[in-house]
Formats: sequence, structure tokens, C-alpha cells
Amino acid sequence: MDYSGLLIVVAIIIIILVSKGFKKDSNTENVLNSWINHNKNELLEKWGPPTTYLPMDNGGQIWSYHSQGQTSGSAYTFYPYTLIKPPKQWTSKTHFYINNEGIIYSWRYERN
Repeated sequence: MDYSGLLIVVAIIIIILVSKGFKKDSNTENVLNSWINHNKNELLEKWGPPTTYLPMDNGGQIWSYHSQGQTSGSAYTFYPYTLIKPPKQWTSKTHFYINNEGIIYSWRYERN
């Protein structure tokens, strides 16, 4: 049995899935980087109150925003093969590090 056609299909699917993942990470990084050097009150106006708040010993704060959702499922068909990608549950946490003057100086993003 010749598997060369199947290998090409699998390679194309992997390239599609990997390239989509890079775009998502790059956009998230750009959005979060845009908050650096902004006042925490601006973040509060745009994102609302944080899910959790942690005061730090140096007078700064860590504001965390938690969210969850579900990706949409999809199917890729390369006749005669079809790859079905089922929906997936996800959660994310975005942490903003704020100095004692109320200015955002760093962030951390987690997603499963």
C-alpha cells in the first residue's frame, strides 16, 4: 500500500495548524505589550475589575484576569481523507504587574 499521499496530507495539515497557532500568540503578545507604561486606571476602564488582585511588598500590585471558553471544531478534507478537529475547552489567565505609581511594567499570559 502506498502511503505517500497520506504523508503529504498530514504534512499540509500540520503546517496549517502550526501557522494558525503562531498568529494567535503574536496577536496576544502585541495586545499585552501595548499596555506597558499605561496607568492601571486605563486598564480598569477597558477590561473592568480584575478577577484577582494581589498586593506586593514593594507597594505594587498584580492584577489577574481569568477567562474560559471553547474553540470551534473544524474539518479539513483532502479527498479521500478527512481530519476532524473537535472543539476544545480552554482557560486563560492574564497577569499585569503594576508598580507603586500605578504604571503597568510587565505581564504574563497562561493558556491551556
